[in-house]
Amino acid sequence: CFGLIALEKSSHPGLHVLLDTAGIRHRSLHPYDVSFSLAPLLNAAGRLGEAEKALKLFESHSTQEAYKVGKYLRRQNRIRRNMCREVYQDALRKMEEFRKHRGAPPLWVLSSKDWHPGILGIVASRLAHEEKKPVVLISEEGEVAKGSARSLAPCSVLSLLSTCDDLFSRFGGHEYAAGFEIPKEKIKLLEKRLFEQGESVCPFEEKKQPDMEVSFVSLSSHLARELQQFAPFGFENEEPQFLSRGVLVASPLRKQTNGRYTAFLRQGKKVFRAFFPPLEEKLEREDVIGCTFHLRLESSKEAVLVIRQCWREK
Repeated sequence: CFGLIALEKSSHPGLHVLLDTAGIRHRSLHPYDVSFSLAPLLNAAGRLGEAEKALKLFESHSTQEAYKVGKYLRRQNRIRRNMCREVYQDALRKMEEFRKHRGAPPLWVLSSKDWHPGILGIVASRLAHEEKKPVVLISEEGEVAKGSARSLAPCSVLSLLSTCDDLFSRFGGHEYAAGFEIPKEKIKLLEKRLFEQGESVCPFEEKKQPDMEVSFVSLSSHLARELQQFAPFGFENEEPQFLSRGVLVASPLRKQTNGRYTAFLRQGKKVFRAFFPPLEEKLEREDVIGCTFHLRLESSKEAVLVIRQCWREK
């Protein structure tokens, strides 16, 4: 991708610091890095109310000046992650309480005066993927309630909310992500009308299955390089996802600054470095696991595995 190559080779001090702060400066960049490493750093300040701080990174004329901004963005991103974790846990508690008394709804509409409106979209997206239904989260923090809604294909959350646009003070978005402002006294009516739409409005497809089950012996840097030719990946051009079983965790998992983990995995005589998402249950060395993953190429031309899901087999 020309844009990624230009980003790697840029002499701009702000970009150097951004890549360094994200821990990805000295390797080849992947579209995933932009979405899940660079963008969160830049967005963190704006989500918490000071978007101009991110702009100052690109206005910096010296590395020293840029590093001051980079440290601020990293700190804000850490705060943002903690806030997301708290909202996510609170939302799960509300969902469990709802199920106990009212059963499973066709979609989720949750609100709280303790939620920061700037991070609701992140949490709503995670919950929509986990619940396989639209999720609407609303902050009652200020004078006017602010909400974010997320859904998965083929359900258009924009179309769904458009049926209630008379309730909103402001409203907009795209097919799978939308935001709005609504008077607090209308939140219950919004929930009632969205529930009336029912599951028929937003049928969800089954979760994407791995494209192929493979053994490590069939994986290589050459294959990773060939797959890279199909990038950038995204909607309607999803990155190939593989499945392997009987994989040995060959080293202790080491936690990275972004909350993810890295370890070596072995199957037979073939060993790969692997990057794991945040884990609910920590894996131990010598565990035997199954996993789904993407195969990618690092700057050292080393093929690595980016784990999507993993589970103990023994």
